[in-house]
Amino acid sequence: MWIPIFVGYILSILLPPQAGPPIQRIDIHWVYVNDDLRWQPPPKGTTAGVKYCDNALLAVLFPSGEYAGVSPVLYRHAKTKHISVSRGDGMVIRRGHWSKLSDGSIRIISSVVYTPLPEAGKHYPSDEREEVWKPAGMADHRIAKTLKTPRLTLVPLHDFTDLDFLANYIAVEGSGQPRPRGQGPSNFP
Repeated sequence: MWIPIFVGYILSILLPPQAGPPIQRIDIHWVYVNDDLRWQPPPKGTTAGVKYCDNALLAVLFPSGEYAGVSPVLYRHAKTKHISVSRGDGMVIRRGHWSKLSDGSIRIISSVVYTPLPEAGKHYPSDEREEVWKPAGMADHRIAKTLKTPRLTLVPLHDFTDLDFLANYIAVEGSGQPRPRGQGPSNFP
């Protein structure tokens, strides 16, 4: 019984650790959120002093031309108004690229790369989508003051405290095949 444990220990010392996907830091100026967030009190007996929102889209437009769209559950602290991502609630991730078109609009091409409940037999990435977003207004250090998508209006995200968590989630979960919650090494608490 002790032999497998001993061999595992020796191998962990001798073999170099496996590098995970690179984590690209996210600047708050690259992140937009839909302007129609519906904040609600959480169910009684759960987190006090916060409101939550389950209709959010966080759109990250990296300067490199990469795009990530994440659909999380968000929490907003009642006093500080700081916004954070709910841990333990699965988030769908779309990854792809964005580019400016000659008329100033932005083309987004993306696919679903992670979902907490993948469909059996479905291959990922899936649901490739091409959209044209219309920027409006000037904003310091941002592409625009607002971005109009075919379905939503996106505005700059403010008071967000989870940029490192968001970057890690996109890098880890958004790097490969979707897996059901509770399976695989990247199951977040």
